[in-house]
Amino acid sequence: MNSLKRILISAPIHEIKAYSIREYIENTISIDYPLFDIYLVDNSQTPDFAHMLSALYLQVMIDRLEFDSDNYNNRQAILKRVVKSCNKIRGYFLANNYDYLLSLECDVLIPRDGLKTLLDDDRPIVSGLSYPGFYPDIYWQQSDLIEEQRGTFGCTLISRELLQEFSFRYDPECLDAFHDAFFIYDIYKAGYSFWVDCSVKCVHLSIDDSGNRGWGLLPAVELGRT
Repeated sequence: MNSLKRILISAPIHEIKAYSIREYIENTISIDYPLFDIYLVDNSQTPDFAHMLSALYLQVMIDRLEFDSDNYNNRQAILKRVVKSCNKIRGYFLANNYDYLLSLECDVLIPRDGLKTLLDDDRPIVSGLSYPGFYPDIYWQQSDLIEEQRGTFGCTLISRELLQEFSFRYDPECLDAFHDAFFIYDIYKAGYSFWVDCSVKCVHLSIDDSGNRGWGLLPAVELGRT
């Protein structure tokens, strides 16, 4: 890095992720970098989840998304809420003069030095590994920087340059795809590359149908936390 960059770490959140949110916030607070803010946008049906988190974590900005609650659990309504949350994040980012947005989804734990590594890659957009099975298994066994045509926003650093040019969207005719797929598609069409840094190996906190917690691919010790 040539100079210290201002980073906004952000994600849409929802009470359905209550099983992961405290560990997520505590891990995010512990990132080894001197200049970042955390801004989370809650799109739960009631404000209770946001109020609880605001009381527990005074150093984290918790915002609320106001929306029409009709058909709350309809697939299109879910996509619409997430996209509105992401564009609220984008608006906050642009209005407050940040250099990079780290999209870090609320069930993903980044290594303590992961943000520094992504910044050192010096790309307009670069992702760590966050969801086992999305990329070939061999990615998890190496530390290369790889150009890709698809990705997720589980742990993705996005430059101000891109966020000034592109907003987040979904397509009512393609309800299987989330905002990250369309953002990557849009920047790719505009001539930008999407990069994956295989050295940034995150933990994905998951939960099964019985309510049991899972750790994705890596144990917590891999994060370098005590």
